[in-house]
Formats: sequence, structure tokens, C-alpha cells
Amino acid sequence: MKTRLLAFGICLLSFFIMFFLFWIVLEKFTSKETPHAQRGVLDLSAWDFEKKGAVSLDGEWAFYPDQLLEPKDLEAGQKNPTYVKVPSLWNDYSIQGKKLPPYGSATYHLQIKVNGQERIFGIKTSNIRMANRIYINGHLVGASGVPSIQGTYSPENTPYVRYVNVSGDKVDVIVHVSNYVYAPGGGIFHSIYFGDQQTISSLREQALAFDWIMLTGIVVMGIYFLGLYMQRRKDFSLLSFAVFCFFSGLYVVTHGEKVLYTLFPQIDYFLFQKLQVISGIISNVSLILYTYFFFSTLCFLWFVQISVFVGSALIIASFVFPMSIYTHLELPFSLFASVPYFYMIYISVLAAIRGMEGAIYLTVGAFSFMMYMVDTTLNIRGYSSTNILPPFEPLLFMLMHSLLMSLRSYNAFKKNEELSTKLLTVDKLKDEFLAKTSHELRTPLHGIINMTQILLEEIADKINARQKESLYLIHSIGKRLSNLINDIIDVSKMKQGELTLYPSFVDVRTSAHTVLATFSILQQEKEITLCNRIPEDLPSVYVDENRLHQIFYNLIDNAMKYTTSGTVEIFAQVRGEFLEIVVKDTGAGIPEDKYDEIFQSFHQLEAHMTRENNGIGLGLNITKQLVELHGGRIDVESQVGRGSRFRFTLPVVKNERQREEKKFSITDTNVHVMSFTTPYKRMKEGTSTVLVVDDEYSNLNVVINAIDAMGHSVIAVKNGAEAFDALYNHPTIDLVILDLMMPRISGLEVCKHIRKTASLSEIPILMLTAAGQVGDILASFEAGANDFLPKPVELAELKARVASLLLMKKSAQDAVQHELDFLQAQITPHFLYNALNTVVSLSYKDAEKMRGIIHDLVYYLRAKFDFNRMDRVIPIQQELELVRAYLEIEKVRYSHRLQVLFDIDENVECLLPPLTIQPLVENAIQHGISPKISGGTVKISVRQVENTVQIIVEDDGSGIPEARIQQILGGQYNGVGFRNVNKRLQTIYNCQLQIESSSETGTKIIVALNEGVVL
Repeated sequence: MKTRLLAFGICLLSFFIMFFLFWIVLEKFTSKETPHAQRGVLDLSAWDFEKKGAVSLDGEWAFYPDQLLEPKDLEAGQKNPTYVKVPSLWNDYSIQGKKLPPYGSATYHLQIKVNGQERIFGIKTSNIRMANRIYINGHLVGASGVPSIQGTYSPENTPYVRYVNVSGDKVDVIVHVSNYVYAPGGGIFHSIYFGDQQTISSLREQALAFDWIMLTGIVVMGIYFLGLYMQRRKDFSLLSFAVFCFFSGLYVVTHGEKVLYTLFPQIDYFLFQKLQVISGIISNVSLILYTYFFFSTLCFLWFVQISVFVGSALIIASFVFPMSIYTHLELPFSLFASVPYFYMIYISVLAAIRGMEGAIYLTVGAFSFMMYMVDTTLNIRGYSSTNILPPFEPLLFMLMHSLLMSLRSYNAFKKNEELSTKLLTVDKLKDEFLAKTSHELRTPLHGIINMTQILLEEIADKINARQKESLYLIHSIGKRLSNLINDIIDVSKMKQGELTLYPSFVDVRTSAHTVLATFSILQQEKEITLCNRIPEDLPSVYVDENRLHQIFYNLIDNAMKYTTSGTVEIFAQVRGEFLEIVVKDTGAGIPEDKYDEIFQSFHQLEAHMTRENNGIGLGLNITKQLVELHGGRIDVESQVGRGSRFRFTLPVVKNERQREEKKFSITDTNVHVMSFTTPYKRMKEGTSTVLVVDDEYSNLNVVINAIDAMGHSVIAVKNGAEAFDALYNHPTIDLVILDLMMPRISGLEVCKHIRKTASLSEIPILMLTAAGQVGDILASFEAGANDFLPKPVELAELKARVASLLLMKKSAQDAVQHELDFLQAQITPHFLYNALNTVVSLSYKDAEKMRGIIHDLVYYLRAKFDFNRMDRVIPIQQELELVRAYLEIEKVRYSHRLQVLFDIDENVECLLPPLTIQPLVENAIQHGISPKISGGTVKISVRQVENTVQIIVEDDGSGIPEARIQQILGGQYNGVGFRNVNKRLQTIYNCQLQIESSSETGTKIIVALNEGVVL
């Protein structure tokens, strides 16, 4: 409270001191030897206009109230004047002891004596209320409005300058004045200036220059602060100050020289008068609001509210009432004009006393505005005809407050900068903590995932449903946490600028196909159709293959989350130097006001919009950053309930011809310079042959040299089509090293094609890719890959994987050959003894039949011993011939006890391992038919069921106990035939025998070969 009283006292004392100083200056300014009119005559005959300038026509004028006398009327000398002081309002005059009313008309008359030289003189008016007309030496020289006693009166109080040529020693000046609208009174309120042409012109130009300088400075500041407000919408002090500047500018152009009339001379004066009033009121209200918003802790809200209310009431009054009525409110107007300025000065002084920032600006601004108020008050009240000081005080006030706001903004910026530095430090520590924690959590988390996976696979049938559900939940949470950790690591790298891109030429269609294949495996339980609608003829993009894979994965994963059923489609088209890719879904959609938010970190849509509640909102943020790192952009279009379209762009390869050229020269500092075309071959006799498939020549070069250094033959191709040709032309290929992501035909498609004719052990496949997503690995193994290696490859690891796969292939071949040798060894002497006895017996009975049996025996023995050791599979017809030869021998031996039926579909063509059906038939005869005295029937069936060839060997013998069937299928039975056949089927074709048996119906053995062995 004491500081407020102190500030109030300082303001009052300063005002009194300033008024006193200005009064002294005014007295000195007006007491200089300036001639004054006496009894209607002003003697300027000795006045040097060139040195001393213009003269104000102040003093005693002849005054004729209620009359508008023409020059001829005054020349007659019949009128008796009253002498009054000018400048002044006529209602301050007393004539015959009676004050004049504010409304009326009058004539002012002044005779000026000059030195008699012929010259051009000028006259300048300032404020004559409210209409005037001026005659000089009997001639009308100027007017403002239409002064009249009758109804032709028209008010218009605007300054003007007129010039007249004077040749004598007298200048007769007559001024007609009328006022019927301005309640405070009429008359010559401010001095009229007289001088030669040059001095009057200079005076006018000086006054206009002051107004234009004021207007320009104020408006520029207003625009500046309005611009600041547009950038900082919450700071209403900027808006208030901008409004104050604009309406102060309007006040300047409607007062003083009233330059608004210069700009718009046809403007209606009543409208002009209202603009005068409104500009002053609104500038005052906005100044109070600025004071409140800027010094909110020092201002009283009630004072602001009252000021706004009073200002609004005065504006309404100026519009509702005519000028003759609302000008009666000049005193409230004057008070309202003074109080806000005084309050502003008071608050500024108070803020300076309390040591607020920018106290020096507050002090200078307050006192400059105080000087302007005192100077303007003296001028308005008529104590001075012009401002004593050039009107730069408002500009100084505005400049000080501009500097004050700049200081506040600088301090706020500095504080924010300090806080930002602290926040960045804390954020960096947080990122480091998250990164380190994520790395530390990754290993035990993978252990949890793997252990739960093992438990689900090994003991799923030994635990109840609730326990199984708990294991699935743990496994699912573990995978979600693993994905979260990977996202956190990526975000951390991006924020720290440590994410490195490895751009290369990538086929977008292949990349999209690979990701969609991954989701088709991982999301099989969802009723969603995944469609790749990217054309095959699109150019490649120059991006990081791994990160493009991640972009697709995140967008498709997001689409799947918000899609209950329907489709997820991918489109692409070239737009200029970019490839535009669209991921479209038919899901829940995204509200338009959420478009920007979804790309922010840790943002998710409301839970009710998704049927899955996983993730923490990093996927789309990572996607956006990855796209922008590649020089593209991403946006979204969506309709709630109808789905979303995520559109992003990537740079297209500028010179696509480089991707089509087959001939490349590749230089490596560790190898010799080599040039090659594809298919490229480097063959060596007696070695394994490796097929390398990759669309990047640099990768081909690395792998070729690595395989060559291992001593193996190499065939290198650059796409899937060339890979198919190489496999067809070189059936002895031992290993395929295959790039997952290739244009046109992806590595997954090549892998699936190979698995149609070759098993895992026949042609091992090592898959290479720059993308290391879990989905890629699963999709690769699902397609039939043996192993997986991320790019860029380490040569030592590549060589180790190649050696391991080739060793596995050789071991599988040796195992198969061992089984064949073992089958050949099972031809027992007992079988030969029985067969030879049969031949001898027939030699006495039927020589022709004997020769047939000998032929069958020879064919059987040759087939058993002469199978090519390189024949992994043989046509089924060849195997059936062996079966028929064997059965002919056994039918002679068993006679009527053995019946044989064949049900063979002659249209079936397939491959199968040699000695697959014959051991089964032999087992049916020896262990099914032979023990029965009455014998039995053996039936061999071959037929195609959809994509499977079914081979059935069944008998109606004694059957096989269930326990022995389990032993046979488990590999625990010591019999050679079943175990051998079953093991080879499992090794080569990943299938096994199906056995159905009972003591009443006999035994049925089924071999089901999938479409991979169908010719």
C-alpha cells in the first residue's frame, strides 16, 4: 500500500512540476516581441517576415455577434463592434454584462498594416468552430463548411491555407463563424497565422510532417505488435497495444491538420466527427487493457471493467445521439481521456518502484507520456496555439514500451533457453537410460519368449486350458515388450542422430510382398485380406532396404490393429521424381482432428477405436521419421468408419538404366578387379556347386569370391527368372544362397519354387536379407529356407554357414545311401532258397512258367542291386515293375493262398524314393498272409487325391498290434523294411507312414506324397 501511495504522490508531483515548467516556457514563448492586435488593428509594417517568420493574429478583434457581415457592410462603417480577445470561444465573451450562448453566428474583423510592398501573403487556419469563411481585402479566399444564420448552415472544421496578392499597406481580414452543433461553443479557438508565402507554406508543411511522422511511427508499431500477437496468441497485451497504436493513428489523422480529409476529401463531416470521438475512446480502452494484461499483478480488475463499461457507453452515445447532444458530454469525454493515461503513468511508476524488469524503460516512457499529456492539455484548452514541443513524446512512449516488451520477451526466451538446456540434458539422460535399459532387457526377455515357446510346444498336451492360456499370455506379452524395446532403441537413435541408413536400389513391390507374406503367417486368425496391388513395371527406389521393410511393417501393422474385417491394400505410382505409395485399409478410420497427433511419439487413438490394445504409439512416429530421413513425406486421409489411406513418397532411382545393365565392373581392395555378366559361372570339377542369387552386383561379387575361396563351383544370377533357368540347366546344384528382397520375383517365391521339387536336405537354401525382422525369418523358414543370414554379411560367418549346410546335405545323402544299401542287404538266403526251389519244381512241370519265374527273379535281383546311387527319386512306374516281379515269384510259391489286386491310376505320374512300395508289399505277405493257413489278399492302390498322391498297400492278414505300430512309427522297431522306408520319407519329404491295422480286417499302410513330388 505504501508503494502505491508513493507512486501516486510521485505522479501528482511530477504533473504539477511539469505544468509549471510548461507554463513558464509558454509564457516565455508568448511574451517575446510578437505584435498583438489592439481594437481591431494589427500593425506589422515593421515586421520582417523572412527573419521572424509568420505572426499569429492574436489580440483584440472587432466582433459582431449574431451577424455575418459582408465586406461592403463593414466599409460603410455603420456597425458598432465589440472588441474581443482572440483566440477564444465566444461563449467566454460578455457583451453588456451578458455571456454569449454557445450556438450562433458572428463576424470577426481585423485590419493588418504592412509595409506597402507588393507581395504574396498567406493565411493559415487551425481550429475555427464549427464553420468559417474568410475574406481578405473584400475577396473570399477560403472556407470550411458553410457558415449561415439561415438553414443552409453546414459544419466542417478543417484547417486550410490560402494565399493572396497584396499591393497596398493594409490587409483587411473578415472571418464569418457559425456554430449550431458543438455544445462547448463556437469561435476562433486557435490562432490564425499570417505571413509571406514561404513562411506560411513552411508552417503548413511542418505541421503535416509532424502528423505523418506520428502516423507512420504509430502504425508501423501497431503492425509490428499485431504480428507478434499472431505468433503468440496467448499474450493479449500485444493485441491490446496493437489496437492502441492503430486507433491512436486514427486519432492523429482526425486531429491536428486532419490529414484524413487530405486522403478522403469527400468524407461526410458527421462521420468524421464520430471517428474523432471513437478513435480517442478505443485507444484509451485498449491502453487500459494493455496496462492490465502487461502489469496484471499491479492493476485492479474492477478499474479495468469500469473503464471498458464507460468507454462502451460513450461510443454508443456518440452513435445514437446527434453531435449537438453528445458534445454536451465533452467533460466526461475529457475525463475519460485523461484517467487512462494517468493510470498508465501511475502503474508504470509503481512498476519501476517495485523493481520490475525494464524499470528504466518504464520511467522514461511514463514521463514522456506525461509531457505529451501536459502539452496536449494546454493546446486543447487554448492556452497555446500549437504544441510547445514536437509531438514525438507518444513515439518515445511507444518505443520505450516496445523495448520493455522486447526485454520481457528476451528474458522469457533466455529463461526458456535455460529450461530447454536443462530439459535437453534430462531428456538425453532419459534416452540413455531407455537405450541402456532396453539393451539390458532384450536378452532376458528373449529368454522368456523362447522358454515359453518351448513349453508351449513340448507340454501343451500335458497342461490344462487355463495353464496353456497363461503361457500364451506370457509369450504374447513378451513379444509385445520385445517390439517395444526395438522401437525405443530406434527412437533413441533417431533423437541422437545415430541412425545410419544404408541406401540401395530396392524394388518396392517385392518389399511389400515380403511384408504381406509375413503378416499372412502371423495373422492367420484374422478375417482380413492382404492385397499387393503395386505394378511390376515400377522403377526401383534408392532407400535403406531394412528401413523400407520397417515402414511397410509399421503401416500394415497399424492397419491390422484398426481393421476388424475387410482388406488391407498397397498401391504405388510414380509422381515426378518420387514414388508415391499408399497403404489403404477398411478399418475404423481416424478423426480429422487427430491427423497430426497420430504421428507424435507415444500417441494412440482411443481404445474403443481398435480391437487390440497393444503398443505405446511409437510405430507411426518412427515411420514418419524414416520417410523424412529418406527425403520423402507422409500424410493420411481417413473417414471414420470407412478406413484410412496412409500415403508416403520415396525418391525414385534417377538413372534406371543402371539397374538393367547386365555388365558391371566391381573393384574390391581385397580382390582383383573383375567384370562379369549374369548368369556368371566359375566351375571346378569334383566340387560342390553353389547358386548365388542377388540383384546387387556388389553383393554377388563378395559372395562369389567367398565361395571360390572355399574351393566350390559358383553360378551367380541377378534375379528369380535367371535362378529358375540355372536350376533347370544345372540339376546338380548343391546349395542356393538367395537374397530375400529382389525385384519382380522375390526370394520367398524362388524358395517356394525350389521346394516343389527338392527337399531341405536335397538343396539347402541360405536366405540373405538386409531386413532383420522376426517376420522375415518366419516367412523364410515357412517358404522352405534352411538358414538365415542378415546383410551385410560377415565373410567368416558366411563361409561357416555354407560349410555347415553342405555338410548337412552330404550327411543326408550318405544316410539315404546307407538305407538303400541296407535294403539291398536284407535279401535273405531263405528267400533265394525258396525261389530256387520253386524254379526247380517248375522245371519238371511247366518249363515255360519256369522261364517266366527266372526272368522275374533276374529282374528283381537286378533292380535290388543296380539302382543308381545318385537316383534320389525314381518314377513310380519303375517301382511298380519291381513290385510286380516280386509278386510273380511269391504267387508261384504261395499258389492259391496269395491273391493280388492292383488298383493303379495310369494317369498318375510322380517321383518317389526307390524301394518304397516293395518292402511294404513284402511285409504284407510275410507277416500278414503267410501266418494264415487260408492265405489272403494283398491290394496295391495308387491314386491322386487333390494335390496328393496316395499309395496304399493293404492286406487281410493277421494285423499288427497297436503297441508295435507305435514302435514302428517311433523308430523303435527292429524290423528293417518299415523303419527304413519311414525314415527315408521323413528325411526327404517330411512325411511318414500311416498305419491302420486290426486282427479282424488286416493292415492298411498309406503313403501320402504331396504335390512337391508330382511330375
